[in-house]
Parts: sequence; C-alpha cells; structure tokens
Amino acid sequence: MKVFAKTISMLLTLIIAFSAVMIPASVSAAVKYENAEVYLYEYISHEFSASSHSFKLSYSKDGKKYLKAYVDYAGGGDYYVGITGIKATPKDKPVSVRAWYKNKAGEKIYVQKLKVTVKGTKPRFQKFPNIKLNEGTLKVIDHLKYNYTNVEERISDESVVKLDYNSKYTTSDIYTADYTDIGYVKALKKGTATVSYWLKDYNVKVGEFKVTVKNVKTAIQKKYSTVKLNYVEGGKTIPKNSFYTALILKNYHKDAVYTTKFAKPELVKVKTVKKGKVSPNANEKITAVKDGTTKAAIYETMPNGKKTKVGTFYIKIKKKTMAQIVTEQYDADEAPFSTTVQVGEKFDTKDYITCYIPKSFKNYKITYESNNPEILSVDENGIMTAHKENPDYDAQITFTITFSDNSVFQFINAPQVVL
Repeated sequence: MKVFAKTISMLLTLIIAFSAVMIPASVSAAVKYENAEVYLYEYISHEFSASSHSFKLSYSKDGKKYLKAYVDYAGGGDYYVGITGIKATPKDKPVSVRAWYKNKAGEKIYVQKLKVTVKGTKPRFQKFPNIKLNEGTLKVIDHLKYNYTNVEERISDESVVKLDYNSKYTTSDIYTADYTDIGYVKALKKGTATVSYWLKDYNVKVGEFKVTVKNVKTAIQKKYSTVKLNYVEGGKTIPKNSFYTALILKNYHKDAVYTTKFAKPELVKVKTVKKGKVSPNANEKITAVKDGTTKAAIYETMPNGKKTKVGTFYIKIKKKTMAQIVTEQYDADEAPFSTTVQVGEKFDTKDYITCYIPKSFKNYKITYESNNPEILSVDENGIMTAHKENPDYDAQITFTITFSDNSVFQFINAPQVVL
C-alpha cells in the first residue's frame, strides 16, 4: 500500500538512508548526463518536526545553471532531496546543495548537504526485450516513461502498433489489478514494427525494441505455475486473498473468453468480471474461501466456439491470523520504528499503525503504554505528549492490537524528543 517510489533507475539511482539528521551529511555524487532526468535520491530521515513544504534549498554560486533540486515526501515518514542534471558542471567544481528548514525559534536547521557533479557522458544505449502480441491486444511496458528530458518515440510502422503512456491500464500485479498511469503498447494489425527512443536535443538513440504482431498461442506465465493466496476466518477481504486469471496469462486473444476449472472448487469463489474492467479480458476473479491446495486448468473459448485448454497451475491457500496479515503488511512496508517530536508537542499515533490494518478487520482493540511517562505520555486514544528530551531513546511507546480472532500484533516506537 505504499506509495513510495524509492526506485527510479534507468541510469543511476543512489539511495543513502539516514537514521538521524542531528549532524548534516555531506555526500558527493555524479549525475551521469547533462539534460537528462537522472535522479539522485538522498534520503532525509523523519527524525525532526518538519513537513515537505517546510524545506528550503540553497545552491552554491550559479548552481541552478547546472542542476535542479527539490525536496519531496517519500512515504514512511521520510523525505528526500531529488537532483536532476541540467548542464555539465565545470571540471573539479561540483555544485553544493543544502536542504534546511526553520524550527519554531526561527533558526535554520540544516539536514542535508550534497556535492554534485553533472557529467556530459553519452548515455548507454539500451536494448529492451522484443515483444510478441496477438492482434488487438495490449501489453504493459515500463520503459516508455524514459528518465530523459525531451525524448521522442519513433515507430517504424505506425499501422502495426501504437504507444500510450498516459492512459490508465492495469498493472501486472495479479492480486490487485490496480489502475494506474502506466505505459503500454497496443497491437493494431499483423506485422512487425521497431520502437526506438531518441534524445531530441542530440538526435541520439537511447533505446529500442521490436514488436511482432501475429497469432501467438496463449499460455500461463511460468512464474504463476503456483499462485499463493491468503485466507482468514470469516472470509474477510485481505491482501493477496484473490487474483485475476487473465493476468497470469501471456499472449491472450482479444475476443476469447477464459474460464477456469478446479479440482477442489470448494476452496475458491469465482466471480465473472465484465470484459475490460481490469484488463481486456480478465473474465474471472478467483477468491480464496478455505485453506488448502487445488489444481486448476484455464480454458480459452474463441468466438467461433473452439475451446482449447491453455494450461494448468496450482493455487495454494494458507490460513492466517489477522495479526499475521498486519505483520506482513508492516514488514513489507519497511515501516519506521521511530519519529521525532518536540517538547510540548502532541502526536496522534493511531494513524501510525491503523493504515496497515485492512478495512475489513473490525472490532479490534488498540492499547498504548509508555515505559517512561515523565518523558513521553500516551492516553487511551493514542495521543502522545512529549515532556522532556529523549536523546538516548529510553522512553518507548508500546502498541498492542488485539483482533477479533484473538491474535495479537505488537510493536514498540521509541521517539526522539528534542527541544
């Protein structure tokens, strides 16, 4: 559920995470190509009281000629400084960028210092995997949104395929099938076309792949030979509790209908999804209703009535407690275990953990306990108040969540309190 894009890496992604920012850090790094949107992420921990709009940036002399910097929220309580190269910096003269904010007393607090060299190196040409598609179908691709500025896509035969990365289309996540802004290639008619990417300012080709449109046999992707699902007592909606059959296929046909038969149909619930809702023909949503393992077979029915067995796969359903589900969400999210508050500040801790609890979970109880109320106190509603400094993180808040299935999730937050 995390928003949080910590990975943009067409050419270079450098991530340095800071656990505290009491001492400003100085980092040297290089952005590889002038006029290229190659991001250098330097993470700033959330160990202070500030918001994204509170940050300011200072450049060394003429720094804005060579790069563009900004501060944004990265999720999980972290902020980052993003760097975009504009022009190659003079030899041995990196640009300094400093991120800072003002505390309540109006003092400047520097939390990050970067020394960045923008190099005029020619980008490496990237050959992307070739694609085979059936006529009229789509395929999601992740390299249409290139990390360069002023990129031009060129198609050798525009009657065969077209590109679109502004339209909404399903992700490749078979469990959620979330709609998002993502790129795809659409097969228009049989034939072959080459798609290439060019830097318009330099007329340099930086990427290429070939699309072949023909009658391709539908198959089940190898990585989905076994689909794992979760199940909790009562059939509540939880992460990885269901999936869409069409999304485990490759080389589907535009007008075909796909149906699934199960060796143990009592383990799952099948819902027919209207064509085009989550993918061009995601005809079935499979939901786990009982723990166990079943073999499944997918069949393809063409408009002329011809029915063909696409292949078989297994569905493994594991029963879990509500606490296990929340723990998995929390761990996958790399949730932070500390925050920073100022003396006298009140902090609502409820949202800190409830965001990891599925909405279908009802009637759970959260209790809060401080091991040192003189430094940090917390009331029954989760409102934490900072009374004294906590430089050694001695004061801790323990969160205990008891769910309706009697499973328990617990974690400890050790905030830092500053003046």
